[in-house]
Amino acid sequence: MTPAQEISETGPRIVPRGTVFRYKNKDVDPQKVGQDLGVRAILTGRVLQRGQSMIVQAELVDVTRNSELWGEEYNRTPSDLLSVQKEISQEIMDKLRLKLSGEQKSKVTKNYTDNSEAYHLYLQGRYYWNKRTPEGLKRGIDLFNQSLEKDPGYALAYAGLADSYDVLSFYSVMPPAEAYPKAKDAAKKALEIDPNLAEAHTSLGYALWNYDWDWTGAERENRRALELNPNYASGHHWYALMLSILARHQEAEREIERALELDSLSLIINSKVGAIRYYAREYDSAIDQLKRTIEMEKNFPLAHLYLGLAYQQKQQHTLAISEFEAGMKLSKNPWFVAALGEAEALGGNKNAALQALRQLDVMRRDSFVSPYLDATLYAGLGDRDNAFKSLNKALGERSDWMVYLKVDPALDPLRSDPRFAELVRKVGLPQ
Repeated sequence: MTPAQEISETGPRIVPRGTVFRYKNKDVDPQKVGQDLGVRAILTGRVLQRGQSMIVQAELVDVTRNSELWGEEYNRTPSDLLSVQKEISQEIMDKLRLKLSGEQKSKVTKNYTDNSEAYHLYLQGRYYWNKRTPEGLKRGIDLFNQSLEKDPGYALAYAGLADSYDVLSFYSVMPPAEAYPKAKDAAKKALEIDPNLAEAHTSLGYALWNYDWDWTGAERENRRALELNPNYASGHHWYALMLSILARHQEAEREIERALELDSLSLIINSKVGAIRYYAREYDSAIDQLKRTIEMEKNFPLAHLYLGLAYQQKQQHTLAISEFEAGMKLSKNPWFVAALGEAEALGGNKNAALQALRQLDVMRRDSFVSPYLDATLYAGLGDRDNAFKSLNKALGERSDWMVYLKVDPALDPLRSDPRFAELVRKVGLPQ
């Protein structure tokens, strides 16, 4: 069963693919899916292959009334899959007499590739990208590249590739100087193919503020993406992060709430709702949100990280340590080593913090570890000189963590030092 779209007063809203994939090959109740997604109608389908024939069974269900709005069966060959999707979209619009503008109609029925293999490889790439694990990101890159081998003109696959490289540094897979140029290159290739691709504008904007520290250019790209597709959840999500980093907290909250409205089951968006509230110093609200995220999926590491950080700012060190330890069981990311060491330092166990610093050095032998993480440990230890030494190293490598300088509570012990204002200035953040 595959939920595909919401029918609203203004026309259909396509539910993000990452949300759709979690229902793949599962026998679930359409009404329950509709409730989970907050939609009025879902499109379900099954594909059966018999020899050289492919039978596609599709049904549009009104989940509020538990009734069928439309249903059809198609007998085609596997190479016709993409044309069948377009045919289904057109028949749904005709059946429901949706009043769409020409531009809206073209978005619903547009095929970005005529190659069904490229399309499926792209979908698989997005699935792994949404996992937000080093292994998932690497697998996603491989799948996007395979998709582009099948169709070198597939703009969406280039956007997926850009999105993957955009987050490799944050997830400690690749240094910024290696990852972000590749992200920008892929995003620009996507825009050469399709200048009006919202996903590619979002991808480029992310690299501009995380690596180039080009805040004006990033704002332009983010706004353009949302002009082109106001219902692009990741566009609202990544724009919200930039606004949060700039301490434009009310705007950030509006954008991330819109992202959550569009993709309510996204684990990364749910986690970043909590993260944005954490950076806004709304710790209780952040804790509530992150607890809900972990209830959705207890094995999503980032939710444990930000929940622990929020507990830490509430001086609930035992709970913070528990969350960091839970995260360490799920992920080998150096975030958890640094966060746990900082929590131990703030709780009075300086030896544990020093051990964490040594552990980060060991991890550098096999993977990328930003010196920014060392700085948070030194800040917790009250060692300002070494904290600034680490931050200057992170500045030199253009660490994407440096954009959090203005809002990261972990750096509060350093803010009164004149050296801190100079770092903020170099990153181009508002004073």
